[in-house]
Amino acid sequence: MLGSRVPLGIRITLTIAVLLSLLLFISGYYRVSDVETRMSLEASERTEEVARLFRGVLETNGAAKNNANAKSATRLFTSNHPKWSFEVKRLSNETDWEGVPIRRVEKNGFLRFSLPLRIPLPNTDSGFDIVGEVLVARPMAPVRAAIAKETRQTTTSMLTIFGFVFIGTLLTVTTLVVRPLKTLLQGIDGVASGDLSQAVLEQRDDEFGQLADRFNEMTQSLRESRQETETENAAKLSLEQRLRHSETMATVGQLAAEIAHEVGTPLNVISGRAKGIIKKQDNKEAVTRNAEIIAEQTSRITRIIQRLLDLTRKKLVTPGSSKTDVDEVISSALELLEGQLQGGGIRSSLSLQCRNHFVSLDRDQLYQVVLNLVVNSIQAMKNSKRKELAITTIPQKQKRPGVESEEVQSVILLIVSDSGVGIPDQDKERIFEPFHSTKGDSGTGLGLAVVAGIIRDIEGWIEVVDTKGGGAQFNIFLPAAV
Repeated sequence: MLGSRVPLGIRITLTIAVLLSLLLFISGYYRVSDVETRMSLEASERTEEVARLFRGVLETNGAAKNNANAKSATRLFTSNHPKWSFEVKRLSNETDWEGVPIRRVEKNGFLRFSLPLRIPLPNTDSGFDIVGEVLVARPMAPVRAAIAKETRQTTTSMLTIFGFVFIGTLLTVTTLVVRPLKTLLQGIDGVASGDLSQAVLEQRDDEFGQLADRFNEMTQSLRESRQETETENAAKLSLEQRLRHSETMATVGQLAAEIAHEVGTPLNVISGRAKGIIKKQDNKEAVTRNAEIIAEQTSRITRIIQRLLDLTRKKLVTPGSSKTDVDEVISSALELLEGQLQGGGIRSSLSLQCRNHFVSLDRDQLYQVVLNLVVNSIQAMKNSKRKELAITTIPQKQKRPGVESEEVQSVILLIVSDSGVGIPDQDKERIFEPFHSTKGDSGTGLGLAVVAGIIRDIEGWIEVVDTKGGGAQFNIFLPAAV
């Protein structure tokens, strides 16, 4: 956890610093130990040298037998070494020094040397006789102080070296590692936010330079890929728009004969009523009634022609740019198809529960969705004995299927069901593909593809299910307008 919070440069520097500290500690320890050994050895050698010199003076001037001479020699050496201790002891038994030339003892802060005091003794195996003992002691405090001073100097030097190396390492790591990584991370963050114009300058000819080169190649590839995707999407959108318009024109062709009939019927009514007015000029009430019927039929013809023009008008509409009342469009579309429904002997039923409920879809596009679905149902029931068409709208709270993170949203469920031949199972997965038709040569294969494209543009979805009595049912989920 700590490593994830500490910057990389600090971690690298601390690692190097720990290793350096270990090396400096080992080096300093051996250096101090060497100094201590060397100074202790020098002190011991110097003390032994003075002790031998003191004994030599005593043995030369006869101080071994003459106490006065011994005291004189002691005062001389004490004056030259004020803090040292010089002493001569007489021995009654020389066996204590047999085979021992010198004794060395460090105790209570003093280094002591003991040497036997001798006098010449001819005609003996050793050639001398031991008559006393020379004691020389020096304080070790100055030596310890010198060792401590040397230790402090060594420690200071080590800490200074450590400080310079730590700062130098930190600066080096920051310059050679951290800054290039930060620059690369900034480029990656820019790419993650969608800015593919990011580029990292190749400032060095090493692994970081190679990494920058690979990053630039990646962003270049992503830019090219994005451009290709945008071009493909634009071409796809253009194709879908052309397909929708083509399907619209195909639908108009299928409706042309019926519209001619629809227009012909009110024209016949108008003609008959006009003749009635001529015949009954004196009957004011009949004239008024016939005039009202003529006006009504004229309005009907106008609505039929206007809807045909609206349907065939090719428009580029941005999804979500307008709001449309679903129930009003359904009612209007069925009025246009009333002649086909009656001519085919189809009984239609409406259950519209979404009056004044709006969707973010252009009116003409929703009109086209309803027309395509209803015309598709009319054609599916052409040879059916039972011909029933049901259209229902229901406001719901629904979660988009297949997306676990999707939140529940307000939708309008449009249900179009018929009692036709239904949709074979093998075709259910392909009915929304362009140019895939289950009607043979009589179908264009564009109707349901156009419907699916329009619904997909507003992030809606379609479900296809079989009805209990046979036929097909389309459940269209339209996101409600905010």
